[in-house]
Amino acid sequence: MIRKCLYAALAKLSVMFGGRRVIPIVYLLLAACLLASSLIVTAKEPERVTLAVLDECGGEYSGELVRAVSAAEGFRVTQVDTREKAEDLLLSGHAEALLTVEADYDERILDEGSTRLICLASAPGAASAELIRETVAGLLAASRSEARIAAELEEEGFDSSDMAAYMDEFAVPRMYSFEIVGGASAQRAVFGTSYACYEGIAALGVLLLLLTLSRRLADGSSRLASMRLAAAENGRAIAFVSDFAALLIAGLIACALAFAFAPQRSLLLALGLLAYDICVAGLCLLISRFGSIGRLDIAAPFIALVTSVVGGCFADLGMLSPALVARFTPQGQLIAAAKGSAVFIAVLAAEGAALAGLSLVKGLREN
Repeated sequence: MIRKCLYAALAKLSVMFGGRRVIPIVYLLLAACLLASSLIVTAKEPERVTLAVLDECGGEYSGELVRAVSAAEGFRVTQVDTREKAEDLLLSGHAEALLTVEADYDERILDEGSTRLICLASAPGAASAELIRETVAGLLAASRSEARIAAELEEEGFDSSDMAAYMDEFAVPRMYSFEIVGGASAQRAVFGTSYACYEGIAALGVLLLLLTLSRRLADGSSRLASMRLAAAENGRAIAFVSDFAALLIAGLIACALAFAFAPQRSLLLALGLLAYDICVAGLCLLISRFGSIGRLDIAAPFIALVTSVVGGCFADLGMLSPALVARFTPQGQLIAAAKGSAVFIAVLAAEGAALAGLSLVKGLREN
């Protein structure tokens, strides 16, 4: 019986794709989409905070401030010579903040009551805006103190150029450390990330593929074949198992491609994709039992879009909806499993078994 079910599943799989020659073409297109997603969708973990610097003064003291900022740990500084270039870097996302040193910086650096020596602008939503502000403010204070010490030495008749030899003895020790940790909390969020994640896009691709294939199970010829097969010995079991197995095999190949192109492959991701395949195959089989091809064609895009958006495939759920909602979508559960919540592997598999059972009950009632 197992052999009969497998043969029937492979035969149905060929019919679903519209012929054996179409199968490799479809999976090649899917592989190309997954490859593009792995290169484009997955965000690169930052190693340094990017800062654009515009020195409108160009003097001795302003140059010292710029050099101090450039040497600060964890910063990558891009110096520009015009305000237009600086604003382009900020607005295009190539810099998190813009530091502008005012034109009269050197003239007012020694003035006790001077204000607005620099201007610091950050991009909307810059994660490191507060850190940049505090760090630059500290460097400005240190630079100002050093400039005043040098000026006082000059007034007393000392050569301030010799100050560097012993300045370290009077330097205030740094009371902070700065680093950007790979896999920070925003990137390890259980339900969605601040950017579209690869697991979510892969989940959407598998769902769309199985929804498209399952439409062939809803046409009249397929239903008629199932009814004829039901008259044979073990015919109902063979019809049901072969339908489910055909969707499982199609999804399994897609999930294998998704795992192969994943930027970060792990055992949890592999098991999550396997459980997700079972869940989606059961879902698509159940949907195919309700209605004709036309109804399925109308419902499929809405099912895929809504569950993917709510599941956190495209954006941070904190900006869209409560994260609790994602617990009830297969995509959100797959993302959670891939991010370390192994319990959702079992949840996905259990949901797939339950959905397949419901489709079996529906099929028995029809026959």
